[in-house]
Amino acid sequence: MIICDTLFKKIKEESSDASSRISKFLSIDRTKRKYFRKIFYNDKDSFYNIRNMIAHGNIDITREEISLKYKMLFPIVRNILVKFVTSLINDIEVNNYYESLDLLLNQKEFK
Repeated sequence: MIICDTLFKKIKEESSDASSRISKFLSIDRTKRKYFRKIFYNDKDSFYNIRNMIAHGNIDITREEISLKYKMLFPIVRNILVKFVTSLINDIEVNNYYESLDLLLNQKEFK
């Protein structure tokens, strides 16, 4: 989740905004976008909720829950990184990162 926050969440921004960017980045299909928003933010056991439970010391979370979420998250993060490195690196301005990412995600190919 740290990688996802670093790539998609502005400082002092809600996790829901980051999950929206993540879903737009991962798919142009509306149904798939809803799925990604759900697993990243909207579910009670979303990646962000699990991350918060770990970060804030919730003792009710089990190793099995963490392991399951990690196994789900790992290939998604890998796909995000591969997509960045292989196809989008020239379209992102380093000094204006979030604004150029938002512009890119709002282009026709991402809708």
